[in-house]
Amino acid sequence: MNKFFSKTLKIIIVVIFIYIVFANINYIFASSKNIPSKTKITSVYITNNKITVKWKKTKNIDGYIIYMSHSKNGKYKKIKTIKDTKTTKYTKKHINESKKYYFKIKTYITKKRKKKYSKFSNIKTAGGLIVSKKLTALDSPVYRNINLQVASKKINGIILKPKQIFKWSEVVGQAKEEQGYTKAIVYINGVNNFSLGGGICQVSTTLYQCAKSSRMKILERHKHGKDVSYIKNGDDATVSFGSKDFVFKNNKNYAIKIRTYAQGSSTVCQFYNIGNKQK
Repeated sequence: MNKFFSKTLKIIIVVIFIYIVFANINYIFASSKNIPSKTKITSVYITNNKITVKWKKTKNIDGYIIYMSHSKNGKYKKIKTIKDTKTTKYTKKHINESKKYYFKIKTYITKKRKKKYSKFSNIKTAGGLIVSKKLTALDSPVYRNINLQVASKKINGIILKPKQIFKWSEVVGQAKEEQGYTKAIVYINGVNNFSLGGGICQVSTTLYQCAKSSRMKILERHKHGKDVSYIKNGDDATVSFGSKDFVFKNNKNYAIKIRTYAQGSSTVCQFYNIGNKQK
């Protein structure tokens, strides 16, 4: 009797469960249809103090909502609602490249004057200082400081895309008087000489320090025959057009922007993450 009752009870429970499922199946499917598909951010990149977000076009929605934060796990603020479903790009102006910008997106549909939202998209970022290095020479006369400024200006603003190579001999090239270079002391085979462009190895060394600290792939680097005043222990990068070059590769999955400048006897180099533009 107990076995019969137990078996009957199990059958009743199964029947009730099947009834509940079938009774609500339309509601279940209807609810799932009301949840819009999420999109995917394809790229975030910076150009001319503007940051642009691109994403994949999503079907059967009414629009996109863009969220932004300066921290990946921080609080995201809604910055833009886009009602044009054909639009897959948003640009924010007047940004600060030294700050990090994180973006994620929701899609939405409107049913009976109420919005239903998708889950968040993936998160992509651009912006932010990667590394900054400053070197100062102990004794650098005015004419040498001029060379620091000329060489720094040639590098300042350079953008290196992923897998792109920086080659000193191509970017800076040979020191020429018409470019503004003056004669100053240079080290050649460990001996002091007076030559056009003397001192520019301080700029190449500052750049090398940034490349090394950010773990770029160093393809060619030479050190002076003896220590220099702006860095010790042979951790420099000397250059001599036609014989000694400084070459490195951007081995990151994002583009970097290089900023270089000279202040008196000091040289400063900075790398910024400017994201990766969709091809």
